[in-house]
Amino acid sequence: MIDNTHILHLVQGGETSYIKLIKNIKDPLSAAQELVAFANTEGGRILVGIDDKTGAVKGLSYADIQRISNLLVNAASEGVKPALTIKTERGLKSKAPANSPTTSRKRKFALAYAARETPFWLP
Repeated sequence: MIDNTHILHLVQGGETSYIKLIKNIKDPLSAAQELVAFANTEGGRILVGIDDKTGAVKGLSYADIQRISNLLVNAASEGVKPALTIKTERGLKSKAPANSPTTSRKRKFALAYAARETPFWLP
């Protein structure tokens, strides 16, 4: 698992050819397009729960984490040809006070790697 210091370093560096910052993912097609773009190059990381304009860590609810994990896995296996293997992890537990509504928030990021030399495409 990637450590929090490394995640913060990635966020502070902003978006690059290898890093995509996204506040939230709701569209499977958009997720598949991002995965294909990384898979057809040298791989990359999609950090979800991060404002792509400011780099602010917004976080995600537990329900959002579950929904996004399922969406990414389904987009990689059903929305990409050939199917793409991705790895999803949680990181950056909130440091909010115990009575804060953000206490249970966690940040989420997904790592997508191309495992073959065969190009990936959307069906």
